Amino acid sequence: MLTTLSLWGIYFASYLIDYILILVIYIMKKTTQADEAVLWEIGDFLIVGILIGFIVAAALITLCMRNMKSNTRIKAVPDKNITYEAVGGLLAQVIAVAAMIYSDWWIPINLAVFIVVGVFFVKSRNVYLSPLFVFPLRNNIFQIEKCIFITNYTLQEIKIAQEDNPDGLEARELTDHIYYVRK
Repeated sequence: MLTTLSLWGIYFASYLIDYILILVIYIMKKTTQADEAVLWEIGDFLIVGILIGFIVAAALITLCMRNMKSNTRIKAVPDKNITYEAVGGLLAQVIAVAAMIYSDWWIPINLAVFIVVGVFFVKSRNVYLSPLFVFPLRNNIFQIEKCIFITNYTLQEIKIAQEDNPDGLEARELTDHIYYVRK
């Protein structure tokens, strides 16, 4: 099972798209503000450096998630695809960043929203709601009763793989009843 720190890592990495978007917006705003040559100050380099650090850290966490080892086997075959719920979360994140770019307070507002939503994400332990598993890792999310499967299998491939493996598929239990199944 994942620790609280691991859940924060997953949540942090799920904002990878936003970090890139914020970096691009910040650079675009900086270069289009003045008619003459753009003068970069030390604070500007610090902000860009922090955003690049966030992008690198989020990419590393994503790579670690991709290489998680299995710790259990599952035999159930899911019946409902809920991938689009996580994609909706990613769309909401991008819209929230894009909607505030004309305000001078858009970075502090996004930081506050990031922390508040992060607390709810970690406390609820609903890892499957993180867009990290859908967008950069290109997985599907399936549900059967109370169990959630995050996998790069299609529904048909899971059924065939379950028939070929009577012991069940290797999986990693992320939180209670949420499993990460890899091919």
